[in-house]
Amino acid sequence: MSANPGFPPLDGSVSAIPGLADWQVEHGPDRPWAVFPSGSNRSSVSYKEFADATHRVAHTFCPNNTRANGEVVALIIHCDSVLYLAALVGLVRAGLTPFPMSPKNSVPAFVKMLEGTSCHRVITQPIFAPLVDGIQAQLKGKQHDVIVEELPTLHDVFSGVFDSGEASPVEPFPRPTTQHSGEDIVLYLHSSGSTGFPKPIPWRQHFILEFAKSRIHEESRKRDIIWGAMALPTFHTIGIFMQLLPPFSTSNPVGLYPPMAPAAPPMPTPPSLLQACKEAGVSGIPIVPVFIEAWAKSEESLKYLATLKHIGFSGGPVSEQGGAKLVTAGAPFSAVYGSTEAGVHTSIFDEDDSQGPDALVRSSRDWQWLSFGANVRCRWVPQGDGTYELQFLTAPDHHPAVENLPDVRGYATSDLFVPHPTKPGLWRITGRKDDVIVLSTGEKVVPIPQEGLITSSPLASGATLPGVAALEPLGERHAAAWVGYWKKQGFLNI
Repeated sequence: MSANPGFPPLDGSVSAIPGLADWQVEHGPDRPWAVFPSGSNRSSVSYKEFADATHRVAHTFCPNNTRANGEVVALIIHCDSVLYLAALVGLVRAGLTPFPMSPKNSVPAFVKMLEGTSCHRVITQPIFAPLVDGIQAQLKGKQHDVIVEELPTLHDVFSGVFDSGEASPVEPFPRPTTQHSGEDIVLYLHSSGSTGFPKPIPWRQHFILEFAKSRIHEESRKRDIIWGAMALPTFHTIGIFMQLLPPFSTSNPVGLYPPMAPAAPPMPTPPSLLQACKEAGVSGIPIVPVFIEAWAKSEESLKYLATLKHIGFSGGPVSEQGGAKLVTAGAPFSAVYGSTEAGVHTSIFDEDDSQGPDALVRSSRDWQWLSFGANVRCRWVPQGDGTYELQFLTAPDHHPAVENLPDVRGYATSDLFVPHPTKPGLWRITGRKDDVIVLSTGEKVVPIPQEGLITSSPLASGATLPGVAALEPLGERHAAAWVGYWKKQGFLNI
């Protein structure tokens, strides 16, 4: 196995994608790009094997060495992460602009995004044929033609890697003849669509490089962390941030589930994910809150989590009870904040317990509180009720993918925070600017944290807090009864 070559340049001299991948191959082709749990057909995939897979993808969608000129290609797929990641990088290598989309979107949402990006190519799988037929039918009435292409199989892309056959010859796809620019659009992701149709968000070369230079990746390099990102959706911001980028920017492999094709990818559960992380030898786990809540109820899980270098959670709140159990067990974990529009620029390795929990520094007990890197310029806009909207102002080392402020360049997140009462520079998210509910008592609540607390229980598959005047007669009394029940069961601590 090749020795660790150090870290690639992140100053723009090498393109984010596919340049960082090619740098890793040139400086250590046999090192593992991804590691899998023990007992898998393969324990790892090397950087060279991954790069070869991306070249095969490029030739598949741009045959005859004919480089594309940035055409947008939508991906409506559900496949193993190794194949998804190879497809993304391979499409960029071919000069195309991939747009991974959540298959859960509605037909009108897909149509809106395809039109908005002038996308006329869709890569999909037979399982999504009815969905794609519906998309084509709506687009046909709008005079917007779409070519539908099938995702190549795992064995075609990773020839000879996951089967006993010999690998097919790999011809490197031609490099671009012009120098890349930081303004080049590399790919699109879409927003959540919580306030309307999902919106396409362009990710440019400099935006992805700023992602790769984030505090989390910087400190991961120093601490030699291998992230177990098995449970993350590849089409989502968190998937790109923790599956795609770490092997390129930190020179360490990423922990993934082994490919299961032609079967569907594994469905992670709290026990199975923890077992996979143990077997793969990861040292950090990025995860969503529901897993934290489940692990907090298991002494065996807590013992393992305490051996890791970090557990970072995002996407919702963790209950006070669950968080306290991890802290007491000695598990290093904290909240992470990010968005498709602005990136992920919080710090997670700045806890200091040496001075006591009341010192003016972030301690392990402050796991809900966030601090932001020096590379970002945060503007905190008071809302008059003790909360502040976070706005990211465009800075030399941080260029939000979306700029929507009327007075200066920057991005208004609509996310509301409160400052720590005694520790300057620490902030805790409380909800959204556009989701405030006024109760009949005059009290104001934000539903997302409350819904998150309820759905943190494995007994709850979903929760919705109605808006103003939405409760039927006796509804408030019923709601109070449910809250009392959840508190008695130990699922709420409010």
